[in-house]
Amino acid sequence: MNSNNQDLKNITKESITQSLLRLMETKEYKDISITNICELAGVSRNAFYRNYPAKDAILRQYMYEITDVWRRQLRTIKNLTAKQYFTTIFAETGKQKELVRLLHKAQVEYLLIDVIFTFFRNFTLHTSQVHYYQCHFAGSFHAMIVHWIMNEQPETPEELGSLMCKFNHIAPTTRINLPDPIAIEDLMTISTFTYRN
Repeated sequence: MNSNNQDLKNITKESITQSLLRLMETKEYKDISITNICELAGVSRNAFYRNYPAKDAILRQYMYEITDVWRRQLRTIKNLTAKQYFTTIFAETGKQKELVRLLHKAQVEYLLIDVIFTFFRNFTLHTSQVHYYQCHFAGSFHAMIVHWIMNEQPETPEELGSLMCKFNHIAPTTRINLPDPIAIEDLMTISTFTYRN
């Protein structure tokens, strides 16, 4: 794909994403149609389906793009510790509080859980039963994030980072080995926590 085509594809996807987010502010998620999104975005249904298989995929990819920035930020921290890891994630998620509230209002938090689950993929502080460990982190982190944001974030990210270490019996100074980078396009094709298509 040449650069002009890629630029056009990116513009189309951005327009579709922002249109869905705008519609979610005023309409029930279940009542938002692909036609509604296309009309507001100014794109054809063919253009929509060239980029996304369904409405959920728009939000999932958007959140993967956000968390990809977090992964890159975490990789810049030398000798990353558990507390730094969790504190950074809480801090970055706090910046997305309007998105979290929008997902909560739309009753599509399963998408947030999917993305969090993927974020914790291969999080191997313990080597046995990695999948369940990943589920544990995704579930507990999701619950803490939603409670924190819906209650106006009374604690600091640092306090929540310490609590995450405490609740999971992880020493705050434990070194964290991050998984190898993976392209967002590949993340969109792997299994999710909730196993929804």
